[in-house]
Amino acid sequence: MKYLFVIIGLFTLLALESCERDDICTSEAKTPRLVIRFLDNEQPDIIKSVDSLTVWTPGKENLYNMQKVDSIFLPLNPDTSNLHYILQSGSQTDTVFLQYKPQEKYISRSCGFIYTFLIQAETHTAAWIKNIEISKPQLIDNEQTNIKIYH
Repeated sequence: MKYLFVIIGLFTLLALESCERDDICTSEAKTPRLVIRFLDNEQPDIIKSVDSLTVWTPGKENLYNMQKVDSIFLPLNPDTSNLHYILQSGSQTDTVFLQYKPQEKYISRSCGFIYTFLIQAETHTAAWIKNIEISKPQLIDNEQTNIKIYH
């Protein structure tokens, strides 16, 4: 009888020891996108929608097509360090050039790594975009407004 309790005790101890903590990756653990907010050039504190915005990058399909928006979310490619997006409002087209440095960030064993980005941006052919401002700090590690475009 004494051996039966020892065997049951050892079996229970081994069963509990073999349990492993579940690692679950939450949806918050993802590589952030670039967030651009559109503001009024005359009154910089006022959000101003773009009536018919089309956004694309060469070689890819349109990310936004003739949409009325006050902010957009754009993906950044961690395999490169520069990218440009073409923003068209009506018949006017501007190009936003982005230079960034992707940085790997370890989240957990189940989530693995995500990327954050140190970014710089500039515009060319200022047709409808009057000014561009990068929010400080220039590290993109969440999906909050990173760039403000005044038009």
